[in-house]
Amino acid sequence: MESLRFNYDNWKVWENIVLVSMDTGHVEDVVRGVHRLLDLRDKYDDLEVLTLLVRAIVDRQEGLGDADSAARYMVLVTLVNSKANSGSWPNNPDTCMKVMELTQLLLEHSLKARQDAVDNEKQQADQQLSSARLTGQAVIRAVEKQDWPETKTLLEELKNIFNTVTDYMKSIM
Repeated sequence: MESLRFNYDNWKVWENIVLVSMDTGHVEDVVRGVHRLLDLRDKYDDLEVLTLLVRAIVDRQEGLGDADSAARYMVLVTLVNSKANSGSWPNNPDTCMKVMELTQLLLEHSLKARQDAVDNEKQQADQQLSSARLTGQAVIRAVEKQDWPETKTLLEELKNIFNTVTDYMKSIM
């Protein structure tokens, strides 16, 4: 962290912060680092770190029901969108699977966050769910274009949760 005082715009320093923070369990620093890397490099494509981060956020939030939980899930939207926008992930079935898994988690937990939201959290949870739905739609379209045999089962699961989210959003409007 001290090196940031002298090298705030150095992507290598930020990448080190992300990796060390991930190893030490400082999720907020990982999120901050990934956001800064997105600002500096317009992408962040370490799927292993992104997958671990998403799982850490999801695991952490399952025990929390506070107003902050909806805001934390917005990180998932950013991470999935940053990977989806890099353009190369659909060209590899393994990467497709990982992005679909992240998107499925995003949709499931965004839906749960909206269902559990109290009155003053509903607007933010609605925005989050809408954003997650758009991300899901983009991922589904990209995977369908590739038509990888090994992604078919997970794609159907992703479509199911996507349809559940869509139906839920229609019911609350």
